[in-house]
Amino acid sequence: MKVPPENLLRLMSPADCAKYGNGGLTRDECAAAYEARSEKDLQQKLEQLLLRRGHLPRRQRMDRRSNMALGMPDIQFEIFGHSVHWEVKFGAGRTTAEQDKIIAGLQAEPNRAIVRVIRSYREGLDHLQELTRRFRPEAQQADILNDLKGAN
Repeated sequence: MKVPPENLLRLMSPADCAKYGNGGLTRDECAAAYEARSEKDLQQKLEQLLLRRGHLPRRQRMDRRSNMALGMPDIQFEIFGHSVHWEVKFGAGRTTAEQDKIIAGLQAEPNRAIVRVIRSYREGLDHLQELTRRFRPEAQQADILNDLKGAN
């Protein structure tokens, strides 16, 4: 079955486009589907990073409705007693008005949470390393240095 050109697909009803399967998607629809899958993959990779570093991330499921507030960041975790929230966006994705409102509330008193929009695995890793350097208790840093000196 030959797929109609994109200019005709835009004019067709969703039911008529569905007959063509993935071929019945416009460029914008394909890009949106790719972005959603890529954002989900990025969330999974960031979650695995946190688990490997000993953090227990909480992440909303993307496949069903949640009882969390609309606009809540995708990943939440604690690091040395500080609450951290990551809103994961892939590529040029932007936060919604609901997300901006929730982020402002999380950063304000009494929450004072650390909130960051993460766009890549590397950005998440760098932020996690920055937080570890910033908040690691001095006693723990001294223990690590002693361990390193003892290993030599």
